[in-house]
Amino acid sequence: QSAATLLAIDYGPYTFVDSTPGGERVGRAYGVKLRGYPAKQRLEYRLAISGSVRGSEARNPLRVTGRAVYHPFGAETGFFYGGTFQGTKRQAGFGAGFDFQDDSRIYSADAFFETPLLAKTQGLTLQVNWMRYDGGTFLTTLPKQDAFLVEAGYHALNHRLTPFVQYQARNF
Repeated sequence: QSAATLLAIDYGPYTFVDSTPGGERVGRAYGVKLRGYPAKQRLEYRLAISGSVRGSEARNPLRVTGRAVYHPFGAETGFFYGGTFQGTKRQAGFGAGFDFQDDSRIYSADAFFETPLLAKTQGLTLQVNWMRYDGGTFLTTLPKQDAFLVEAGYHALNHRLTPFVQYQARNF
């Protein structure tokens, strides 16, 4: 999602764990992406192929990433996910993803839920994310580890104030 719609003031401490080992620029890699929204925009898929760490003479395999999400209330079709709507819209997503290059593997699962409350004057946002990183022998600077994020926010005062709590952990 866009940084402008994050609940936290800044990115989390484990947001860019794979950026340096994977040759990314602030979490971005150069390549091509395919997106689609089948099943009346209840499902979303993203599949990308990028250069990432190609090595000398570009002999390393390309990086392949993918993500699938179920959106029970309809997908967000913008360039970025909307993130929090400050409790003004009901939204949910349940997703899973992968990221492969050579023997380097990243797997992820996430859930997001937001809903208005009290006659739409307040709202609630919940988010849970898990990522398993394993650089294998290809990205030796990316050790096998799990990263977790749990976040909840309550939108009050007609959605103008959002106290939130966040828990993050990384286990090697």
